[in-house]
Amino acid sequence: MRAEANGQPSGCPFALRARDFGGHSALAPGPRRRARERCARRGLESAVGLARHALAPARQPVSEGGARPQCRRGEALVARSTSPIFPSKIAPVRPLPPTALSVLLLASLAAAGARAERPGISREPLPTADGTRATLYHYVPEPGLGPRPALLLLPEVGTTRRAYDFDRRGLARYLAWYGVEVFVLEYRGAGASDWPASFDFETLLENDCEAAFARALAGRASIFVGGWGLGGTLAGLLASRHSRQVAGFIGLQAAATLDLPNRPMAELVSRLERLPSMLDLRLASRRPLFEDRSWFEVMVANDEGLAAAPLRAMRLSLLAPLPRALIEDLLRFAREKRIVVGGEDVRESIARYRGRSLLVIAPRDNWIHPEFATPLVDSLGRERVEVLVLNPLEGARLEYGHLGMLLGSEAPRDVWAPILAFVKERR
Repeated sequence: MRAEANGQPSGCPFALRARDFGGHSALAPGPRRRARERCARRGLESAVGLARHALAPARQPVSEGGARPQCRRGEALVARSTSPIFPSKIAPVRPLPPTALSVLLLASLAAAGARAERPGISREPLPTADGTRATLYHYVPEPGLGPRPALLLLPEVGTTRRAYDFDRRGLARYLAWYGVEVFVLEYRGAGASDWPASFDFETLLENDCEAAFARALAGRASIFVGGWGLGGTLAGLLASRHSRQVAGFIGLQAAATLDLPNRPMAELVSRLERLPSMLDLRLASRRPLFEDRSWFEVMVANDEGLAAAPLRAMRLSLLAPLPRALIEDLLRFAREKRIVVGGEDVRESIARYRGRSLLVIAPRDNWIHPEFATPLVDSLGRERVEVLVLNPLEGARLEYGHLGMLLGSEAPRDVWAPILAFVKERR
């Protein structure tokens, strides 16, 4: 059994031993895997050598060579670089002999297969139905860990993927270490995705979320879907639309409705006409809300499990700009006290999903209050839903807020482990 310290797997390669190999962040391999990779590499080099030999009489000088993709430390960036074997510009040559063409094809397929099976974290552009590209992060576990369930995670609206993977620590890495294949969507307007001038809540569902679901489902009979906050609402809508392909739904303070939780939010509604076309939450969240505490600290990061030191880094890497159209949607949901997508209340839409569900409720959440999340229990059916309330009376070590339920000091034990058990449970 793998030992844990503070809920974090001891020696977890997703947390501590990620390395960049040619644009892929892969796990540091063990001796046996290194030997296998050396054998595969030698075979590939032999195949490429034969192909080069066949090409030698007619090959012309290459005008541009391939460049190694650039990666930031601690983050897997899968860059599309020019291959040194297949240069981007080459003078016309005579047709390849059949033998050389076959060898090149086999070498290309072997290299592609090796990349696809490599454990680690990769990033890929995600084309959507309207032509805008979102981003999908893929966490592939080590082989040999038994059945490999797949889980698609959706972040909170207005955030990046960092809630699931901050500073090499997070739910996505934890689950992958224990054998779960994880996909994390980064919406348009955040991180490496395209930044269109405007989009609304329904656009995220119909384009980004649907494309991510199709990509994660490819080659599988079913997957789990989950989300945080309004991302949990979107995940619930996906589950209701694709119930036969959804093995289970996980809602992390998933909103069934919204309201105006405090006076500053009510004032924001009254000043809607003065909002810019794009609101940078990283800057807006610095403004004082109560006494000397910022909007970010009060609304999102208000629980005991978050240390003060990393809060600034969390705010800068976690929050993303919001277009005015999406803000108008959220404020309309709050004024009407219901979330309507496609002309239907999401409580009615999500009620059509009849499969397994896990709802995680954070009592100290000042953004999605518990009373905004608990109606989903009735929508999903009390006999089919597991409810995890994060307070000491229910067995949690702390009373959690919106961000602490994912990145708090005790989140691995109180939140991540129950999610792992839910996904791994065989039904």
